[in-house]
Amino acid sequence: MTPDPLDALRLPDEPVAPRPEFTARLRRQIEVALDLADPHQRSTAMPTPSTPNAASEAARVATDLQPYLSVADAAAAIDFYVAVFGAVETMRLSQPDGRIGHAELRIGSAGLMLADEFPDMGFVGPLARGGTSVALHLSVPDVDATVAAALEAGATLEREVVDEFYGQRSGVILDPFGHRWMIQTPIEEVSAEEMQRRLDELSSDG
Repeated sequence: MTPDPLDALRLPDEPVAPRPEFTARLRRQIEVALDLADPHQRSTAMPTPSTPNAASEAARVATDLQPYLSVADAAAAIDFYVAVFGAVETMRLSQPDGRIGHAELRIGSAGLMLADEFPDMGFVGPLARGGTSVALHLSVPDVDATVAAALEAGATLEREVVDEFYGQRSGVILDPFGHRWMIQTPIEEVSAEEMQRRLDELSSDG
C-alpha cells in the first residue's frame, strides 16, 4: 500500500535543538539590530549594500521605525503590555539561561520590540540607567481606562489625565520597568494654527 504523504503532518511535533551555527548567526543579527555588534562581526552578519543581492533586498524593504526596549524582566514586561495595552506577542526567542533575547509585539498597528538586559553588551533598561529621556506615544480609545489599568498593574502616574489644548485627553505613566508612556485619546480636531493660538494664550496666562 502506498503511504499517504500527509501522514507526516499528523505525527506529533518533536522539539529540535537549533544548530550552533544558526544560534551564533542569529545572535550576531540581533546585535547588529541593536547596534551592539563588534564592527568586524557587523560586516559578516549581513550583506553590504555594494553586493547585488543586498541592493535588490534593500529595494524590497519599506522604511519602518519601531521602538526597541530593554527591560530587567522582559517576560513580565510582555505580560504587562498584553494586559494593559492589549498587545499581541508575535515572536519570542529565549537564551539558554532563560532570558528573552528578542521578542516582538503588536499594539494596534504599531510594532514594539524588546529584550531582557544584557549588561555585558551595554544593553540595559532605564531603571539601571537612573531614568529615561524617551517617551512612547500611545493612542487608545479610552485613556482614562487605560491609565487606570496601568496603575492597577503597577505603573506610576507621572501626569494625571486631562484635556489638552492640542485636542487630546492625555496622561503620562511610568511602567514598572522604567519606560515612560504618553497615553492619549483624541477629543477634537484642532488645526496647527489653532494649537499655536491656544499655546500662545496659555503662555501669556502663565
